[in-house]
Amino acid sequence: MTMSVAGPSLPPSVRAFVDAAVVVGDLGLPQWYPEPGGIDAFQVGYRSNGNTGEDLSSEAPGQWHPAWLAVAANYFRDPYFIDLREADAGYPVWWAPASAGRWTPSPVAASIERFGALLRSLAALGDDPGAMLARIEREPGTGGAPWREIRANLAEAMDAPDEDDEEPSALVDPAHWTRGTLVLRDAGARRVEVAQCVVRLLGVAPARALALLKAPPLELRSGFQTHLEADLRSLRALGATVDFVPVASAPHEA
Repeated sequence: MTMSVAGPSLPPSVRAFVDAAVVVGDLGLPQWYPEPGGIDAFQVGYRSNGNTGEDLSSEAPGQWHPAWLAVAANYFRDPYFIDLREADAGYPVWWAPASAGRWTPSPVAASIERFGALLRSLAALGDDPGAMLARIEREPGTGGAPWREIRANLAEAMDAPDEDDEEPSALVDPAHWTRGTLVLRDAGARRVEVAQCVVRLLGVAPARALALLKAPPLELRSGFQTHLEADLRSLRALGATVDFVPVASAPHEA
């Protein structure tokens, strides 16, 4: 049985976290939040099947538990969620990779209020990866996934050359500064999640995005290859067939 999680029923601390919708630069941290009044719709792909509406929740190991509520997702749509049975603990926050085939929760923060405070602190530090890394190091309970990858990303950013001091060709392979277009050939099995990416990239409504996926190829975004790599990787991680087409052979640039 699906647990109703309609907006008005959200606990105050959870509603405050969702409404704040704090986005930090690292793609592993929350980038997506429920729209106002859309907490139920945000559960699609986790609690329910977006194509059939089938309830996917189950108390069986590795399944999405009926008491879990997704409150945010990172760039790759890996959910950050709470367990509605853990009210007395202040709703600890959990995370799990969406592409693992089974849900394996990892602890993220001792409570949703603490996680919100940490995200606000990180956002205030701007583009200073060293300061962000130090802030995470001071926060208890940030030793597991996804924090390991986030720490590694920040450490790598600290070692990267300053863009103000280097020519683009010194930062990456010159071939990555080729201009072109991301072209989606096939959405794959995870059509709803791919459609969510199309919504973001093209600025269209979800229904329009799903319609566009029925008639590939679909041009998604144009620019330098190095600036399109994150979108290319995330779409391929969802099982979509997508190519970078150099501008010389691309039909046109957006």
